[in-house]
Amino acid sequence: MASNLTTKVLAHTGLDQGALAEKLGVRREAVNTWARGRFQPTANSRVKLKAMLGSKPANPAQKTKRKR
Repeated sequence: MASNLTTKVLAHTGLDQGALAEKLGVRREAVNTWARGRFQPTANSRVKLKAMLGSKPANPAQKTKRKR
């Protein structure tokens, strides 16, 4: 879920929503709606958020399943 990704990035980086929005090139209100789970970030923003967390998954034992 994208809201989890957003809140993980906020916690991981120590940024507030305004600072994260500035780094992503979006409005603070957008980050707020993502963090609350109301809307999801665009694909481009998701890529940037994931890059902020680094390449390693938060839980290496957890594998993601692909939908076919």
